[in-house]
Amino acid sequence: MTETVQSAPPQETRIRWIDTAKLIGIFLVILGHLPLAAGKSGISPATFIYTFHMPLFFFLSGLVEKNRPVRQTLVRSAKSLLIPYAAYYLITYVWWLAASFLRHPELFERNITDGFFKPMAGLLLGVGFDTDYSYMTNVPLWFLVALFWCRLINALANRNPRILKPAIALLGFAVAIALSKTRRFLPFSLGAAFMALPFYFLGDFFGNSGSKIIPRKKSTLFWIAALILGFAGTIVATIFNGSVDMNGIGVGRSPVLFLLGALCGTLMTCAFSQLLPNLTTPRPLAFLAQNTIVILAFHSIISGIYLKIYARCFLSIDRLGEQTIPLPHGIAIALLCLITCALPATLIRAVLRRTHRRQS
Repeated sequence: MTETVQSAPPQETRIRWIDTAKLIGIFLVILGHLPLAAGKSGISPATFIYTFHMPLFFFLSGLVEKNRPVRQTLVRSAKSLLIPYAAYYLITYVWWLAASFLRHPELFERNITDGFFKPMAGLLLGVGFDTDYSYMTNVPLWFLVALFWCRLINALANRNPRILKPAIALLGFAVAIALSKTRRFLPFSLGAAFMALPFYFLGDFFGNSGSKIIPRKKSTLFWIAALILGFAGTIVATIFNGSVDMNGIGVGRSPVLFLLGALCGTLMTCAFSQLLPNLTTPRPLAFLAQNTIVILAFHSIISGIYLKIYARCFLSIDRLGEQTIPLPHGIAIALLCLITCALPATLIRAVLRRTHRRQS
């Protein structure tokens, strides 16, 4: 999820396998947010997905980092991340107001505090969960706030990267562990950003300095081996570490296993993306890969609609909130949701083009 709300960069400037990895990642985000049934092992597929899917996006974001000056990074990141965060939050707040607040009086007090002030407090607080004094009406948007901090901290650390980046990554991750143990949080998704810094810095290293040490071109056999190794490591971490949640600053049973699972899952996805054909055709797939922020913002609404339809068609009583769905059904719903997300993406692109033409 590295694109901005501006028009997409020229096609030749994009790195194809990164687009593929982003598309796989956003599909896993959608799938992981569905109420999936546990397999024979007793572990939900969502637990496997959560082991690595957000670290993957922070790694990919670092991989394409341009390392601009601090002030330029601040301005560009505010435009490309914080403005979309606020805009998409306010747009989807209208849906939350109609679909959740007004339809479920058992969950909310029918007053202006619950209907307006708490959701707006959630917008300003910038974390992906509710608190005693705020509602987060579009949970996945926490990623944009955390990514803003990762970009800014990375730019600050570039003044002396060899010393500052390892030190900041270690200190930030230690703070995240402390927050996890004490069940506290920092506003503006700072805790999640601290948890994400090692992956962002690692992506920046491989995207810039690392290319001088590690050759970019690898054989097919290398990527097959990386895929197998990454998958095995992710499975081991999932089994022994349990549930992970970067948004809620949860590292599972062990910070070491969390890092292992996140890195192995990232390696697995990147290796798989290298082995797949580039996303030049079909064009709809490339378009979706270039609009992962829009998909992030709207997929919860769209998947919720499909889940309602699913419940009416496959359940005798519409009580999906108390039941889980089989993985094959979840994959089908996630694919439908991903495809449908092309509609808001197309609409937003059209509005932005028209606005740009008027300004020019």
